[in-house]
Order: sequence, then structure tokens, then C-alpha cells
Amino acid sequence: MSPVFSYLDYLRQYQVVFTLAGQCRREPDHNGPLLSSTVNPKIHNLPDGQTIVEYFSFANNLGSDHATLSTARILIHFSDKIKNQAILEMGCGTGILSIIAAKAGARVTSTDIDLTTLALTKKNALANGVNLDIRHGSLCEPLMKNERFDWCICNLPQKPGAIEDGLPASQSGGPEGDMLMSKAVSSLINHQIKGDRLLFFSHSLMHPRLLNQLAKFYQIELWSWKLRWFMEDEYGPLHKTFRERHHLKTSFIWTENGREAIIGCVWIGTRLDEKNETGSKRR
Repeated sequence: MSPVFSYLDYLRQYQVVFTLAGQCRREPDHNGPLLSSTVNPKIHNLPDGQTIVEYFSFANNLGSDHATLSTARILIHFSDKIKNQAILEMGCGTGILSIIAAKAGARVTSTDIDLTTLALTKKNALANGVNLDIRHGSLCEPLMKNERFDWCICNLPQKPGAIEDGLPASQSGGPEGDMLMSKAVSSLINHQIKGDRLLFFSHSLMHPRLLNQLAKFYQIELWSWKLRWFMEDEYGPLHKTFRERHHLKTSFIWTENGREAIIGCVWIGTRLDEKNETGSKRR
């Protein structure tokens, strides 16, 4: 069976409600470390022909990775839909996705809790000639109560584990991998109304309950997927924990020819309820 269909069957065991986009596609698999380049800045040649300059910090594990680029490809697919739209990127990292949205003509607000990261975001926005509304704070905390966003972009840490387990902060998603994503959803629903979109990346180490939480507020649709192969001895003792989670069915790992991989997915959620629609005001 195809890796993605095995994973989707696994999600159905948790009663996750989702659909497949008609244009759902397989991305190139990822091998090797998350931050594979030490040439600073990196130059990204994107599918639509545009070039993005990215300054990053290899030492602090701060920079775009395969998940960022997979999300970028779907964002670019919707370039004509996001022009003049209000877009929020929570946990913007070095700002690459925010920059792509701004280049497409969107009005972009970018938030992150890490000041070092935001310094890189500002540097990258300047290098790419775009204006971003950059705010310091966790997730939706820097937003005003009445701000609403047509789109939200979300690519947050999802590895099950903590910093003390050896994970960098940019990968630590708490005990089940869903801590930050769950908090993000709980606050984001107050800043979107019916029909607004959530573009997010997830992978199969995170507990499926997060997708169930999302499905209460969004119709979620799978747009792309890939295999992200583990390197030998990657994550040290945590790799054993990931395997144990797979056997407990709280994570999913694909095994093929003695190698192990997780499934990386890009989803789009469409806001379902109208709880916040009355009296709402766009940014």
C-alpha cells in the first residue's frame, strides 16, 4: 500500500474527518538534515520563477527546511487568490512564507516569540524588498481582539519531546507533538470567520488528536505529502521513543527496505462556523 494511504487509514482510526484535494500531489522525498545548507544567505529558486533570499542561523537551527518549501509550493499555487488579502503567519521563523505572500500582494502580519528569529525576518524582508507587519509574541498573542485574517499560515514545531530531551526549540512540540499547534488553533478561531483559510504543515509523529481538534472548526483538505527519511542515529534516544509511539499508535512511521520515514503533509483548512462573523473587521 502507498505510504500516504497507510497514514490516512491510520488517521481514520482516530475518526479524523478530511478530504483529498483534486490536485493532491506527492512532493519529492527529503533525505538528510533539516538545514542542509551552510551557505548564508541561501537563494531559493521557487516553482513560479521567483527568487527568495534567506539569511538564517545554522548555529541556532533557525532557517527554512523541507516543510517550509513544501508549504511554499502550495502557497504559490494560491498566489492569485491571496492578493490584497489579510494574512497572518504564526511562528514565522525567518519569514520566507510571509515574504512569498507579500510578494503576491497580500497584507502580511508575521508573529514569533523568538527575538533572534524576528531579527532574521526583518533582515529577509528588507533583502527581498517587501513590507511585513512583524510582531513579537507567541502565536496570536500580539494581535488585537478585533483583527481578522483571510488566511493564516502555520508551520510550527511538532516533534513529540522537549528541549531537555535534546530537541531544539524550533522542533519541540511538547509530549504529544501538538502543544503549540493546539494552542494556535484555540486562539486562531477568534480571528477567522466562515470561509477563511488555514494553510498548515503537519507530520506523522504528532498525535492525530490535533487534526480532530482542527476538524471541529475547519474542513481540512490534504494538498501534498512526502516522505521525510530519518538519518542513521538521528535524534539519538528520542528515535527509540518515536518507534515506541508508533507501536502505541500515537505516531506513525513508515518502514521500507529497512529505512524509516515520517509522512509530511500540507493541508488547507476552511473555516466552518460563523461564531465570530457578526461585527468582524478585517485588518
